[in-house]
Amino acid sequence: MKKLNKTEIVTNLLWSAFGIIGGIDYYSKGEYWICGIMLLIGILYSYKLIQSIPQT
Repeated sequence: MKKLNKTEIVTNLLWSAFGIIGGIDYYSKGEYWICGIMLLIGILYSYKLIQSIPQT
């Protein structure tokens, strides 16, 4: 169970990074719609990441 949880955390971390970095890249190119979508992906997966970390 802990291994599955660690996998979920890593997956959410990678999607968060992908969304944020992609959003910044598209913002610098002036593609604001795609930037918004990418940043939304990053924010949603960051939220999932925070929720998946066990509270101690």
